[in-house]
Order: sequence, then structure tokens, then C-alpha cells
Amino acid sequence: KNRPKPLCEDNAEVVMLWILDISLLGILAVSCDAFSACLQAQQATTTVLKAGSSLLEEEVSRVIAQSQGEKDTIARARVEEEILTSSSAPRDALEEATVKERKAAIKRNKRFWKEQQRLIRRQSGVGGGGGGFGSAKKTVAAPTKTDEEEDDDDESAKRIAFEPKLDVDGYAALIRETGVARKNNVLSLETTTALRSFIDEELIRSNEGIASGKLTPQSRFARVLLKDNRWDMSLPFEQSEHGGDIVMRALYELLGDSEHPERGSVGHVFESALSCNAKLHEFGAMISDPQSDRQILHPDMAHQGDVQKRTGPPFLTCFVAVQDVDEAMGPTEFLPCTNTEASHEEFADYDRRDEMLKHVPTKLSLLKAGDCSMYDTTTLHAGSANRSEKRRRIFYFTFRSVSMEDDRTTDEPGSIRPDLLERQLTLKDVREALYKWRNK
Repeated sequence: KNRPKPLCEDNAEVVMLWILDISLLGILAVSCDAFSACLQAQQATTTVLKAGSSLLEEEVSRVIAQSQGEKDTIARARVEEEILTSSSAPRDALEEATVKERKAAIKRNKRFWKEQQRLIRRQSGVGGGGGGFGSAKKTVAAPTKTDEEEDDDDESAKRIAFEPKLDVDGYAALIRETGVARKNNVLSLETTTALRSFIDEELIRSNEGIASGKLTPQSRFARVLLKDNRWDMSLPFEQSEHGGDIVMRALYELLGDSEHPERGSVGHVFESALSCNAKLHEFGAMISDPQSDRQILHPDMAHQGDVQKRTGPPFLTCFVAVQDVDEAMGPTEFLPCTNTEASHEEFADYDRRDEMLKHVPTKLSLLKAGDCSMYDTTTLHAGSANRSEKRRRIFYFTFRSVSMEDDRTTDEPGSIRPDLLERQLTLKDVREALYKWRNK
């Protein structure tokens, strides 16, 4: 305000001073904004660092707890192994049942399931006389039912999944009674050899894809007890890249297709035990490398009480060896006849568990390449330690009974790829897909 001259050509110096004043004011304003922003950034950084420190502490604590938990699990597994090996109860190889044993199991199961059907009919209000053994039948008028009650009856009828007529060789009957059965030569040697190579290559591809960030761990691997040197890897379905057709060829040999279901070596066992409406629940390969530790004994599924007694196994799994499995390679150890509510209650009681293990017989799944073990997932079992110098690979799949709800999610798909999970394929659907694959 004290500048005497107006702004004109003769006052160039004054003009420059004014420009300098305005520039300094602008710089000061920008500097104030920048300083304020720096303060905010510092505060935010401090908050993030505090949160990061807390998260880091939580992660460290989780890792330590997990490590300690795994050490405790390994120690407990060794205790269980010591009890079983020193037990007076038999501990030998799981063998394929004889024809005579399987025929006897079929007869027992037919009687059991006839009684189950009678119970369902009684609950549904369907009358009957002496069961068709020469007695006069009386027609009894059933009480009128609401639509909701009739729907419940239809659902109950569906829950009886076991179909004895389809159990032509008695394997399903054995599984219902003892929880596990072996069947030999379910895959050809040629298919077994090709499948073994494919599993090894797929493990490499999966690990590389996860390392590069192209794949998520959940899309290829399921959670598994004691994961060091052990993988539960999901496998592709209906995919031909990287030799994936071998998976479909193996499934065809095992399940048959919609045109020739009888060509499947184990498909009838699953259809008999769970029905053709059973859902594909797991589909993958279990891989155990040298130095993998023994797992603790466990069921894959808790016993389902009265529902399981009435409908049979909630899930049925087939383990197919793609190489010979000897005792040093860590075979699966099964505890036959533990697929019962009483066995689960005793096993859950820590005070009685060890005493139980001293008297229960066990079976080691010492399979030859192309052989399989099929088991009710409520049967107690464990993967043994691999103390050999060889890799053990098991190709496997699980079907879920119509009596069980599906609790899997896309984030936690279990041992199945997310895209396959979304399809909710039944055994019938899988056979249809195999027919299309064979005729493409």
C-alpha cells in the first residue's frame, strides 16, 4: 500500500515485487497444506504401524500356537501308534473279503433293510398284515395327512438310500457292518501308471501356480492333518489339458457311465450304499512324501446317530493306490467296526480312549497298484508315517448321502475344486459326463 507509483511500463520493478509477494504467499499456502497433509500421514502411519504390530503379534502367536499344536499332535500320534503296536489285539493287513463272507453280509443286510422299510411304512401310515408270509392282509385306512406331512414322508423314503439288490458282491454290506472293505484290481495297470505320473505333474503345476500368484491355495489344496510333506490336492474334472483325460479314464473304469454302469468296478457299491442321487463331495489325490509324520486317529465325519443307523453311511470314500504301498510308506490304518455311535462316544472320552485302543483290532491298507479301500467316513483311521524313501499317492473320491446337508463353501470347498463344487454333481451326473466324454 505504500508503493507510490501505479502499475505501468515504467514500474517494472514494482510489478516484479508484486509477483514475488503473490508467489511467496502461494508457496506459504501450499507449504501449510503440505505440512498438514504430512501430519495426517504421520498419524495414519502411526495408526497403521500400531495395527500392523498388533497383527504381527497375533500372527506370531498363531504360528507359535500352530507349531505347538502340531508338536502335540505328532506326540499324541506316536503314543497311539505305540499303544496299537503293543496291543494284544490283531494288527494286520486289510484283505479282500472272501465270496462266502460277502454273501453272508448280503443276507444280514437284506434282513436289516427290510426292517428299516417296515419302520418307514409304519411311520407313513401304510398298513400291512403279516409281511406276506401266508397271513391274511387287512386293509387299514390311513389317517388323512396334510401336504406338509406327505412331503415329510416322501423325504423319509428318500433317506433310505441303501439298495440291497444292487449290492451284487456284498462290498456295500461289509462297509455298513465294519466300516471298511478292500477290493482288488479296480484300475488297470496302464491307467494306474499314467495316473501316477499325472498326479506328480499336477502337484508341480499347482505349487508353481500358487507361488506365482496365479492360483490360490484353496483352489488346489484342502486342509490336511500334519501338512509337512503331505498334500491333499484336488484334481480337474472333464479337462483335457496337461493329460487330464487320464482322470476321466480312471473314473470310467471305476464308475462306468450312464450307458454301461456295470463296467465300473466300484460304481455299484456307491449306488447300492448311497443311491445314484449321492453327491460328489471330494475329488483329489492324497500325497505323502518321505518323512511325513503319522496322523492322529480320527473320523472324517462324526457319527450321525439315529439318522446313520436308519440310512447307512453319511459319506463313502474310495482310496485307490497308484503304486504298491508297503508298511514303511505310511499306509492308512483303519479301526474296523468303529463306525458306531458307541465307538465314537468311547473315543471322545479321553479317560477311556487309550484303554479302547488297547483292545481294538486294526487293519493296514497295504494295497497293490490298482487296488482300493472303500470306507464309511465315520470309521476311525489315520495316515501312518512315511518312513520309506518313496512317495505314496492315493487317488480318491467321496460321495455324500442324500441324508446329509452340504456345509462347504466356495471359500472352503474342501477336497474339491471350486468350479466342480458349484456343479453339485450326483453319481448319475458323473456317469452322464463320462458317457459324453467317451463319445466326444
